[in-house]
Amino acid sequence: MAARTILIRLFFLCLPALAVFLLLGLPQSAALYSAPLAIVESVQNDKAVLTPGFSGEDDYSAHQTFIARRTNGERKGEKIALENTFTSSGVFDEKIEEGDQIFLSDDSSSVRMTGFRRDRSLITLFVLVLSALAAFGKKHSVMAFISVSVNLVFFFLILKGALREIDLMLMMAAAVLLFAAIPPVLFMGFRKKTAAALASTISSLVLSFGLAALIILLSGYDGIAPECINYSELQTSALSIFWAQLMISGLGAEMDVCVSISSSLQELIDQNPAITRKDLGRSGRRIGLDIMGTMVNVLFFTTIASAIPWILLVARNGIDWLHFYSLYVGVDAARFITAAMGIVLAIPISTGFSVRILAKESAR
Repeated sequence: MAARTILIRLFFLCLPALAVFLLLGLPQSAALYSAPLAIVESVQNDKAVLTPGFSGEDDYSAHQTFIARRTNGERKGEKIALENTFTSSGVFDEKIEEGDQIFLSDDSSSVRMTGFRRDRSLITLFVLVLSALAAFGKKHSVMAFISVSVNLVFFFLILKGALREIDLMLMMAAAVLLFAAIPPVLFMGFRKKTAAALASTISSLVLSFGLAALIILLSGYDGIAPECINYSELQTSALSIFWAQLMISGLGAEMDVCVSISSSLQELIDQNPAITRKDLGRSGRRIGLDIMGTMVNVLFFTTIASAIPWILLVARNGIDWLHFYSLYVGVDAARFITAAMGIVLAIPISTGFSVRILAKESAR
């Protein structure tokens, strides 16, 4: 029995137990955390007080006193009284509710809340996605799970290396090759269309990154401000982080375009072995143009989604839009434009590689 078949069967056998553990067991496993955790058992809210907001609008703040019980550590089971103040806008604070799990900071003189434990929602979403993959993707869902898991491991190693002052650009350049190779190999195996997809993905990525870097440097580039990328207290320079972001920003979308074109052309060849290279090239361009608009929009909406909190804060608090753009939007715009350029370049590059690699020599 093939190793892949055994792996798929094990995955589907373990999936129900994994789902039950993630939904019921892991959210209650406070012992897995080294930071002190507590669960809120009772809350007393004081009367709300009218306070002026940042832009002159009315805002309300209220004081809370609540009792929390420690759920891990040497003092597990101990009950403590804490305080919290929240506002109706919720820009810098959040209201405490019964049942909330919170992180604590044990100072020598006092105990205070430092944040919320939010893994229940993330775990629930993860189980739903995993179940949908298993229901509709079948064996491909196993490959998707494995590819994402492997990529996460490599990404974690990159972060660990950056914290140890290893050159981020070199690590990201090596990782991009692995990120680009792992999904196509797992989904399509070691086949000609895999080679075509991999070659075109890397080529389009290198070309788009090179063009973006050239344009930035020739247009009077004067450095990246650290606050542009939420950069703080890292030995890695803001410039290295920015170039690493540009390098990986469009990898997923470009890979999708290249895999779609190479797989589609391979299917055309399988259906009609006598198809000419000219017809293959024409079909590849049409396929690429059909998916180009949707892929660019995927990038656009992803970028906008990450910027929504900042946009709302700017609109609500009267922050200068030009200042906001120079600090935050500029870097996101550079990533979006670089990725969109990579998608456009991926169409002719992927078509060319696919026709050259997949088409038989006899097919003229």
